[in-house]
Amino acid sequence: MKYILLLFLVISSSCKKEEMTSYQAYIENTTSHKIVIHPFFSGTSPLEKRITLQSNEKFQIASGSDRGLGNQGFSSSYFGGVNDSLIVVFDDLYSVTHYANTPSSLARKYYLFSSSRNISNPNSYLIQTNQISKYQQENTFTYKFVEQDYLDAR
Repeated sequence: MKYILLLFLVISSSCKKEEMTSYQAYIENTTSHKIVIHPFFSGTSPLEKRITLQSNEKFQIASGSDRGLGNQGFSSSYFGGVNDSLIVVFDDLYSVTHYANTPSSLARKYYLFSSSRNISNPNSYLIQTNQISKYQQENTFTYKFVEQDYLDAR
């Protein structure tokens, strides 16, 4: 009986609630222009990965969770990770390329990964953190297209 009690004490004292961070990531069009995003993976842009945003529209690009507390970033199937670049087209007329890796030749209008306007750069996102409990927090990442993005594409 005392072995069962001892075993119970060891198990209960070694159990610790695991910390977890959930995340959501959004892109938001704050311009007065229609935007179509064409992500490229190994030179192709799959139709199912294209995103169309009307003026003042917001679109969720990621949702998930990670072990531990903090800002571990987010993972999106729309872009990031293995994509080469993406092209953002305004009003079906003007475009700007966002490069994940700098190629040997560049588009006429572009943002390199180091730019604070590059949608693939995690530092381009506004981050809002909500501490839900001692063991759980929630991060919301938001990238906002602004009028200057449209002007840069013209």
